[in-house]
Amino acid sequence: MLAVVIGSVGLYASVRIRYGFDAGNWVVVAIVLIILLSFVLATIVLLRRPGVAVPGLIGGLFVALAWLAMSGFAFMDFLTRVYSIWATPLLWIVVPAVVGVVGTLWGDSAAAGRRTARLAGISAGLGVYLYGTLAVAVVGAGGPPDDSGFTSAYIIGDRLGSNVIFYLVLLPLVTATVGWAAAAATAGIRPRLATHADSVQFRAVGRAEPMTMLDAVGPAVPAASRRRTVRLVLQCTGVAAAVLVAATSWLRG
Repeated sequence: MLAVVIGSVGLYASVRIRYGFDAGNWVVVAIVLIILLSFVLATIVLLRRPGVAVPGLIGGLFVALAWLAMSGFAFMDFLTRVYSIWATPLLWIVVPAVVGVVGTLWGDSAAAGRRTARLAGISAGLGVYLYGTLAVAVVGAGGPPDDSGFTSAYIIGDRLGSNVIFYLVLLPLVTATVGWAAAAATAGIRPRLATHADSVQFRAVGRAEPMTMLDAVGPAVPAASRRRTVRLVLQCTGVAAAVLVAATSWLRG
C-alpha cells in the first residue's frame, strides 16, 4: 500500500511539473497526500484484524478489475470513458454488494464483512487511482479533438482532478457503504453471522452458565459442512467474477 501511495504521489507531481506547476497546485498535492496517507493508516488497522486481509485484498482486486473492464484497459479508453446506462448500478451497487456478502461468509460474521468491504474499497481506490495517474502521465492531453479551446494544462488538471474525485473519494466511500449494507443484510438472513459463535452463552437472568458436553460438542459437528459450503460459495463467486469481467470487456467491444 505504501509503495502504491509513493508511486501515485510521484506520478502526480511529475505530471504537474511537466505541464505547469504553480503555487496553487501545492495545496492540491497536499490534499491528495493527506488522503493517501489516511488510506495507509486505515489499511494498517484493517490488516491487523484476523480474517480480513485475504478477502479484503481479493475483493479490492475484483472491484478494481470491474472498474477497469467497464472503462477500458487501454489508457486512452480509460481517460475518455463513457459508461453505459447499466454500468452505473453494476459498479456502484452490485460489485460492492458482492464484496460485502462474500466477506461476511468468509469471516463468518457481519463485522468481518464490514471490514472486508472497507479494505476492498481502499485497496481498489488506490489501485485504480495509480492506474489513472499513470494513464494521464502516458497519454497527457491527447485524445479526441476538443473544440472548446482548452489548454493542455487545463485538460491535464481536469483529468487528474477527476481521478481524485472518482477513485480516492467516491469509489472507496460507495464500496464501503454498500458493502457494509450487504454484510448487515447477510447477517440478517443468517442471524448466527451477527455474532461470533464462540461467545459466552447467557441465559435470561443475565448470569453465565457453564456449558454442558452437548453444548461444547454440538457446534463443532456441522463445522466441516459449513466450511465446505463457504468454499463452494467463494468458488462460485470467483467464477462469476471472471465471467462478469470477461462479459463487460466483450460488450464494450
